Amino acid sequence: MLRLCKPYCACDRPGAVCHDPRFIGGDGIMFYFHGKKDDDFCLLSDSKIHINGHFIGKRSNKGRWVQSIGILFGFHQFYIGANTVARWEESVDNMLIKLDGKDILLPVGEGQKWLSFEAGLTIQRQVETNKVIVRVEGLFEIAA
Repeated sequence: MLRLCKPYCACDRPGAVCHDPRFIGGDGIMFYFHGKKDDDFCLLSDSKIHINGHFIGKRSNKGRWVQSIGILFGFHQFYIGANTVARWEESVDNMLIKLDGKDILLPVGEGQKWLSFEAGLTIQRQVETNKVIVRVEGLFEIAA
């Protein structure tokens, strides 16, 4: 089996959420989160941004713990989550994305983009389905 070598593990970078779930804050300090399955938790609270996460507590080879996140910034509400499915298929887009309560329909396909000039929000697919980078310049960048 061919293995891909990387100079770093994305789970070891500031801002990462991986494994148990394990968080690495923007300051590089690692901590482990212990909470109740199927509940919501505040991940970050600041005067300019507030982030909540919904944890599903699934142990799998993909390490999926965070089902969705909600972000308040400025006068905007952003939501990104994985739809509940019986069996996860990478080839099927299972993401639900909303801005201010309205569904965002991001075309399938690597590199596809969606922009909100009003919110300063950019969403770009990293692969065909189920992986995006969400940015508000100068405020946050999230790989989901």
